[in-house]
Amino acid sequence: MANKVIPTKANLLAAKASLEFANKGYDLLDKKRKVLMKEMMELNRQAKDLQEKIEDSFQKSYTALIEATVTMGSELLDEISFSMATEPDYEIISRSVMGVEIPEVKVNREGLKADYSFHETTTAFDK
Repeated sequence: MANKVIPTKANLLAAKASLEFANKGYDLLDKKRKVLMKEMMELNRQAKDLQEKIEDSFQKSYTALIEATVTMGSELLDEISFSMATEPDYEIISRSVMGVEIPEVKVNREGLKADYSFHETTTAFDK
């Protein structure tokens, strides 16, 4: 059963205040949606750029690996690969955009170091 509202001036003012509050909430949520959509589109663009860089890097690495395997032999290549450094540490931090936590990966990158002997390798292995 629906509650009937008595048509009084006080109820009219309360309904107007409630409608104004609801409209302000709607406008605020619409602005939040727009900011989050803009942020998401920027993150998608960054992800696409990063994916292209990764694909390019993998292609160059694979070509260099094939060349190193041909020039040095797979056994020596396998042996030297065990002396390579591990991946750098990373941490996942988050930032807040309009109350929504967005994760970011922070990688501690140091300069590249060669942990192998240069006299046993070729330039293809260095690549």
